[in-house]
Amino acid sequence: MLTAEILYPDSLHGNRKCSCIDCGLSYVKKDYEILANACKLKYFTLSSSEIELDGTEPDVVVCHNCLFKVLKDFSKDGSPNLIKFLILTKNQEIELEFNTDQFDLLQSNTVMDDFLASLDRIDAGDTDEMPPHEDEMPPHEDDSPDW
Repeated sequence: MLTAEILYPDSLHGNRKCSCIDCGLSYVKKDYEILANACKLKYFTLSSSEIELDGTEPDVVVCHNCLFKVLKDFSKDGSPNLIKFLILTKNQEIELEFNTDQFDLLQSNTVMDDFLASLDRIDAGDTDEMPPHEDEMPPHEDDSPDW
């Protein structure tokens, strides 16, 4: 199974440049941090339980678009169109399924931005619960119900 660990800007030392091994997209730390915080870019370090490497594992870094290209390439090897993979965030391990037939849709800016933003929400520990409306006052102990 392919594992993609988010490469966070704060893990880069100094003003190190981060580059995608596939498309060559590269940014220095401060620019990557700005784009990552705006949910416009994420880099991932890839590893796979299906590929055995002798010695130390090289750093295979891809951008979010190329991550899905890699997943799509996995399906060309006779695998089904539904590819399971893991994303490792700071706080969680998330198992996802990618339907390679949806590759073009996922590449649209809005859908990809939503995907990247959802990774940030998961990392922040947000839940699906809606926060209370600003105008709502929490009930007080002595309040009677309005019914």
